[in-house]
Amino acid sequence: MIQRTDMLAMLLNDRPETFLPLRDDEQIAPIVDYHLMRFFLRIGLIDVLDGELETKLTNRQLVSPAEEWAVRYPAYLAEEQILTLSGKSLSAVNAFLFSTARKHCPEMTEPECQSCKLDPVCAHRKAFFQPVLRTTFY
Repeated sequence: MIQRTDMLAMLLNDRPETFLPLRDDEQIAPIVDYHLMRFFLRIGLIDVLDGELETKLTNRQLVSPAEEWAVRYPAYLAEEQILTLSGKSLSAVNAFLFSTARKHCPEMTEPECQSCKLDPVCAHRKAFFQPVLRTTFY
């Protein structure tokens, strides 16, 4: 999974000065934050098979670390597949996903599906929310 150094490496690589160039065979691991977990749940890129966890996510209830991981890890794997299938860089994929997730599928207000480029293929599972986990990990 992601290390803080991966995020720093991506940021340094993305700078116009390319402070940290990556070799052709190097790739940074996917970066999954809570926006992406919420977004992937809502658009149907990942599913929740546990009924109790689904209830917690739709009711925006506190989850355990294991329950949070049950969403985060599939989101990580999904982003890996997006990277592989698209052939795009992590930065390009993240720029699209993060901006779309935050702008069109926000946390506290109704999603703006009609403005989202993924609307035609979205599952529109608007009730889903990202795992709520109180942690000092970040």
